[in-house]
Amino acid sequence: MSSIVPLPASSPAPGLRAPHHCPMREYVAFIAELDVSEPRRRRHASSHQRFVHTFPDLTTWFAQPLRQRLGWRNGEDQNRRTRPDADFDATTGWINFQARHYVIYLGLTGRLQLDWGWLLGIGVLKPFQVADQMGLPFREHVNHLQERLIALGTPTPEKTGACPGP
Repeated sequence: MSSIVPLPASSPAPGLRAPHHCPMREYVAFIAELDVSEPRRRRHASSHQRFVHTFPDLTTWFAQPLRQRLGWRNGEDQNRRTRPDADFDATTGWINFQARHYVIYLGLTGRLQLDWGWLLGIGVLKPFQVADQMGLPFREHVNHLQERLIALGTPTPEKTGACPGP
């Protein structure tokens, strides 16, 4: 008998405001200020539009299995995740993968409470660019936490072989 229990289906936390999209103009204004190339800005904008069109009601996004919400780029191999099963919807998986920047933006602006399955399941969480652009001290908090852990005797990433922080 296995002691591994599958994660339950995710849903927005009770008592919290329903998850919702931000206005298109707001997100376009946000990505217009990103320190990235114009083609990258256009990709962020089109990924946002595709995601909103696919999931106009974010509760339908939460209703998907976690594997689907994590997304996947077709033809991609990853070290820590296996390729999806044959019944995986590759189009929706690609839309979800491409929308990660926007999903993080929704989370950091309080419009979407992300569950631990998604936060840990995507493998490499990259909220720093979004948080920096929003003026949030996220990077400083992570660095401070890392310094405190090292002061308490936690081995540094160089000693453990783990990926360094931001």
